[in-house]
Amino acid sequence: MTPINKNDKTKKIIPIFLPFLGCASRCVYCNQNLITGVKMSDDDFFKDINDQYNRFSKFSNNFEVIAYYGGNFGELDKSLRIELYEYANGLKFNNIHFSTSPETITDELVHEIKKYNITLVELGVQSLDDKTIASNGRSYTFKDVEKAIGMISKISDVGVQVMIGMYNQAALSVIDDAKILSKYPIKTVRIYPTVVLKDTVLESYYNKGEYTVMDMSESILISATAYIIYRYNGIDVLRLSLPANIDADDNIVAGLYHPAYGDIVKTAIALYYLELGGEFRGSRKDIYNYSGYRSIIKETYVNKFIEDDSVDCISFDKVVEFIYKRSEGFEDNSRLLKSETAKIIKKLRY
Repeated sequence: MTPINKNDKTKKIIPIFLPFLGCASRCVYCNQNLITGVKMSDDDFFKDINDQYNRFSKFSNNFEVIAYYGGNFGELDKSLRIELYEYANGLKFNNIHFSTSPETITDELVHEIKKYNITLVELGVQSLDDKTIASNGRSYTFKDVEKAIGMISKISDVGVQVMIGMYNQAALSVIDDAKILSKYPIKTVRIYPTVVLKDTVLESYYNKGEYTVMDMSESILISATAYIIYRYNGIDVLRLSLPANIDADDNIVAGLYHPAYGDIVKTAIALYYLELGGEFRGSRKDIYNYSGYRSIIKETYVNKFIEDDSVDCISFDKVVEFIYKRSEGFEDNSRLLKSETAKIIKKLRY
């Protein structure tokens, strides 16, 4: 088992969104224009790209990575892919990332990854269950995922994007997927709870009663467990939930959305840690520096918040390690929905 990498730091990324480009079909849950706030025009592709770069670059002058997200990068015309690599090189970026679907990883694309110094490829995995994948409009299989990870990891870092609460997805399969994926040479993961966006097939399923949204409490517990499994195995969790800048009132019909979802999940982890016998000890500043919902935890476990300037506060990775070992690696996933962990959720206010 790979230990947590305490020295790993995520590099600052400037994102360039390519909504729906390279997509032969649309996944049932997907509306990338709403998620990204970007709609590419047909008139001047690279003007749109440059506008995005200029908009994001205003926030910082020390971005280390340029990343192409959205769409299906590996299915773009090769000439366009090369233009995008060269655009990044022209901006003096030494690190390029892109996201793509697992079945697009070919020998030709691997050659490009090596030649143009693609330092991380994010695979839209979503689920490892072939039936779930197919029913959501995806066109790969678990074998494709295995093959893609194997090919990429020899020359670059691999990231995965997974989902919770998908159409036709067994709730606890997300935890099983985390256990399986953690055995592969994966660097990063993004965890996306499913939301029902306007103008999607999933919206029609929801309106007809063919899709039921997972309970938010169940989603938080599953997200927390998946987070613990990934982090314990040295995989960086880059995101929990959709970006907070999405206009929820106008664009989200239903689903697992909260603007502070990531903080809620991390707070649930901290509560679980304290419930299992852990404590937070350190300076006042350090004790309060791990979660946006710390006041709830302090109120609930006032005797386990020990201000002590003589010791360093426990890191969140140590919290994760403590829980993982005490829970015996979550060998019994059904414990998530039993009273021991259910009472954790009752302490959260969201």
